[in-house]
Amino acid sequence: MPFDAAPIRDPSQRKAYPQSVAGPFRRTKTALSSLILGLFHLGPWLRWDRGAGFPDQAVLLDLDRGRGWLPGAVLWPDEVYHLVGLLIAAAIALFGVSALYGRVWCGFTCPQTVWTELFVRIEALLEGDRNARMKLDQAPWTVAKLARKAAKHLLWLILAVVTGASWTFWFVDAPTAAHAFLTLSAGPWMWTSLLVIAASTYLLGGLTREKFCVYMCPWARIQTAMGDLSTRSITYDAARGEPRGKARAGGPPMGDCIDCTLCVRVCPTGTDIRAGYSVSCINCGLCADACAPVMRKLGRPTGLIAFAAAAEAEAEAAARAERTYALTPTAPARPSTRTPPRRRLSAKGVISAAAVTGILLLMAGVFALRPSLTVAAQQERSPVAVALADGRVRNGYRLNLSNRTLAPATYVITAEGVDGAELRNPAEDETGQTLRVAVAADSTQTVRLFVTAPDGAGGNRPLHLRIQDAGTGEVAMAETVFSLLKH
Repeated sequence: MPFDAAPIRDPSQRKAYPQSVAGPFRRTKTALSSLILGLFHLGPWLRWDRGAGFPDQAVLLDLDRGRGWLPGAVLWPDEVYHLVGLLIAAAIALFGVSALYGRVWCGFTCPQTVWTELFVRIEALLEGDRNARMKLDQAPWTVAKLARKAAKHLLWLILAVVTGASWTFWFVDAPTAAHAFLTLSAGPWMWTSLLVIAASTYLLGGLTREKFCVYMCPWARIQTAMGDLSTRSITYDAARGEPRGKARAGGPPMGDCIDCTLCVRVCPTGTDIRAGYSVSCINCGLCADACAPVMRKLGRPTGLIAFAAAAEAEAEAAARAERTYALTPTAPARPSTRTPPRRRLSAKGVISAAAVTGILLLMAGVFALRPSLTVAAQQERSPVAVALADGRVRNGYRLNLSNRTLAPATYVITAEGVDGAELRNPAEDETGQTLRVAVAADSTQTVRLFVTAPDGAGGNRPLHLRIQDAGTGEVAMAETVFSLLKH
């Protein structure tokens, strides 16, 4: 049986051999894939000058220092809520897009799709397009076949290793990490990261491919619960296309679909969109790219396979049926009462867009107002209060000053809330109503601080430690208590 004449079955029953195709959806997929791959592999090599002593990588999730380096900003570990906010906004956006347009995330920007297409392109480069690959797989093993298969898997492994290395570059300075890998001096965790990502990429992108999208990916099932009749997805116009087949003189009237199966042959998951909606369809639109040229060659309108909502398709089919009924000689003409519904703003889309915009604006405000100085004070407990020879009471504190700028800073410390309080820094042997402490750039310094005040009635009094940046005037407060002796 010729390869292209093989019956079209469910994608679970045979390996998919996607055929190359040209068209607007293909161009969009190529552009987005190139952008994603470029950002992933080249992003760690972009430089950003922060001054001496700091990483010059534009974006770096520095595990050694515990910092997130961004152009013009530094994120500390306790600011992980920024990442959480972005993930929440991305999840809501994904839900909203899926409710409006189905699995377009899967078809155009999902890493599984992007890397799988790259693996398939390597395969097609070495083994040929769809028919050539199918013939090669069914042919007996020869030296030529073994050489092609070995070259393919070698290139796949190289791509997987490069992907694993690029992943590591986001967490370790890219030139430093590359030199460590090439000289075999990388640490255990770097090798582990590279090997895990490389193995996952080779397995998912090269071996499982469409099986991951059909069986392993939970999003295929989740997104079905978010769609409704207004969700626009790749749809086959059965009312126009059926019955399938080539029209013959004197034969029964046929639909526009000539059953060329091009739509199935170009599908990355081997799905037959003409059989109706399937969770294996990733909404990539390649079947529409394949169908449109066929319709043009036959002199028929394109759109037999297109992005459309079920409600629109049903209304259009009903209107077409009424127009056909009205033109039938044996039927009385009657005007159509059905028209395709006007496209309106979706409540789900509006709510999702409003939620994402609100979260991003809130995060932008929090990020813009985040302090460059944070303070934490802890009272010493053994003992809590000490009686001095002059009758005064002394409390000890440990003050953590975090300078979150990339320049050294000097902070002025004063005490409020306790009358007659005097400050002392035992490390510097300084005493006074105010103390000055220098803190290095992008660092936290712990200062032991003694606060002394006249004795009074036993108990605790609120103590407010005021820390002001001598350069910028920014103020941070540390709230604690001052303990007096009991008589």
